Amino acid sequence: MAAFGDQIYGLLPNEAYMLVHAIGLVLGLWLASKAFEMKKPAWGYLFGLYALSELLHELTHLGITTLPFTHLLQEVLLLVGMLMVAMEMKK
Repeated sequence: MAAFGDQIYGLLPNEAYMLVHAIGLVLGLWLASKAFEMKKPAWGYLFGLYALSELLHELTHLGITTLPFTHLLQEVLLLVGMLMVAMEMKK
């Protein structure tokens, strides 16, 4: 039995997924720059790490990395970013 979502995933071309990740990458970079302008470095790093995780997904769709490796790195990057924000909130 196929995993939930496999049939839907196969309906869209690879370029559609790349477009979604490209939008996430640009949005993450834009939000990071806004956060740094507002003197919120932890938020800036969080959005920057999010943008980096989107770049990793782009590399997966280009066949440069594998999905399990990319997913693991993405989760680690986002956890680090969230921990940075949590530490900033404690101040």
